[in-house]
Parts: sequence; structure tokens; C-alpha cells
Amino acid sequence: MQTLTFEQLPGAVTELNKKLERMETVLLQLVSTKPEVIERKSAPEAAKYLNIALPTLYGLVSQRKIRNSKAGKKLSFLTTDLDEYLNSGQRQTAHEMAANAMRKGGRSK
Repeated sequence: MQTLTFEQLPGAVTELNKKLERMETVLLQLVSTKPEVIERKSAPEAAKYLNIALPTLYGLVSQRKIRNSKAGKKLSFLTTDLDEYLNSGQRQTAHEMAANAMRKGGRSK
């Protein structure tokens, strides 16, 4: 830490004030953001969310392709699990495939 002269104090105070304002802005953003709420859906709601028929959903459950919970005879699904299922069907872009090939030691065009 360096020693400040009397002439340098106004500049140092101004710099500290700017840093304090930036910290305050960041903290206010952190406080104002709400934590993600994990929602649970029933089987009919999950089928609608996935845009599939209810019997199709039951088939995916029996094949263990979608994570679920069961309380008695009632199935329920977390929206995060439904999103994970939806995203599992995404195809890779040519750039992603080339990057994966390079990581695995393959060649890229």
C-alpha cells in the first residue's frame, strides 16, 4: 500500500467513491434477483409442457427416459427434468462437432 500525499487525497477519495458505487450496484442486483423456483408438474401438465400426448408421456416414463417422482399412484415431474429431456434431443452444430472431435484427438476439416 502506498502512502498518499495531501494533494493526492481528493483523487483517491473520488476513486474509492466510484468503486463503492459499483459495489453497491452489484449488491443491489444480487439482492433483487429472485432465486429460481423449481416447479413440479402433474402428468397432464407435463405432457402439455412437452407438447406430447399423455400416453406418450407414460411410455417415456416406463422406458425411464424422463425422470419423475411418484407419490402413491400420482406421477410428478420437475420442470428442470422436463427441460433436460427436451434438451437431450438437440443436435450439435458443425462447430460443436468439430470442437468435440478435436478434444477427443480426431481431425477437423
